[in-house]
Amino acid sequence: MKTSSGLLLGVLFTLVVVIIAVVIYFNTRPEEEKPGTSTGPSPGPSSPTLPSITDLNVSRTFSPDGSESYTIEPYTIEPYTDADVIALSKNVSFTLTWKNGSGFAESGVTQIQVYHIVESFTSDTKTILRNTSASTDNFAESSVTISGLDTDATALDGTGPYSFEGNNFFKIQAVMPTGTITLYDGQSAGNREDDKQGITDGDLVATIGMTNPETITFTPRLDSTKQTILKSFSNKRYDFYYYETPTADSPTLIFSNIRLVPVDLAGTQFKLEKSDDKFLKGIKVMKTGTTASGAFDMTLIGKQGFAQTFEFNDDTTTDPMIVHISESKETDKKDHDKVIMLKQIINDVDYYLFGDHFDLLGSKTNSDDFFKRNIYITENIPS
Repeated sequence: MKTSSGLLLGVLFTLVVVIIAVVIYFNTRPEEEKPGTSTGPSPGPSSPTLPSITDLNVSRTFSPDGSESYTIEPYTIEPYTDADVIALSKNVSFTLTWKNGSGFAESGVTQIQVYHIVESFTSDTKTILRNTSASTDNFAESSVTISGLDTDATALDGTGPYSFEGNNFFKIQAVMPTGTITLYDGQSAGNREDDKQGITDGDLVATIGMTNPETITFTPRLDSTKQTILKSFSNKRYDFYYYETPTADSPTLIFSNIRLVPVDLAGTQFKLEKSDDKFLKGIKVMKTGTTASGAFDMTLIGKQGFAQTFEFNDDTTTDPMIVHISESKETDKKDHDKVIMLKQIINDVDYYLFGDHFDLLGSKTNSDDFFKRNIYITENIPS
């Protein structure tokens, strides 16, 4: 009997200890965050994962000529015609291979466009759309071959047979619902040897006497340094200021709480979005002392009696203005985060933001007025 009572007491004691431990656990453990119950400010949109590519290679192949007849013979000094050079260009092929990174699915990429750019040594530069069949999947491997066009053939943009004589470049773009961004642009890389493939008339003529194909592979450099502004600016909100003079103590506010929405991979083109989801749609010119405004008129820029107003709206029938941003060479940030220069391009003409208005860069002769092209931005962090 005593043994049974002792056993019962032991079980009860153990049970009490377990209950106390459970109570202490549920009263002291950290509370799980429940969706939709946060009372703090909602986080801003995360930076978009824009598409990018890696491991780009370009192979150039000269192939032996077929059975077509020409007005010239190989290895002679006979004159050749433009038609000969165009016809011989079909003996040249370029094969581009690369690997997609992430961001294609996230950005809704619908098409990859590959352009062939020929900077002729003797005539105008040509830019021809040659391929749209590359994969738009994340991490997919792509291979695109571009050859000279046969007689009566046309490229995707309707261009007929053309000459490969000159410096040959390639541009790869991704088409998204929000616009097009450039994944690689060999022409903008300047004179780097791995980004251009020079072909002379003599190279083309030499294919007539070739017996075996000759292939050379280049590895263009994919610049990532140009994305610096994009990575540091995208989707953050900033206040924009300018100073009347380099020695002014206090700035003048231009825009407040503006989100920079990137539209290109290089990180130089943005849409400006206010906190109420309204985008900068345009610049209006208003006559001083009136409320009437009209469309941006470059002939009124700088004229006395007219002022510019910045139009933000959420009208879905009009496209937001695209502004181009670059970092200023001004070293004194005056306690701001960055100093930038901001411009818009209208009819292929650059108009820079000088304080409270856009104007031509060469229009300012006064040093203080010219200084106003430096736009100071400070991140707007919710308190």
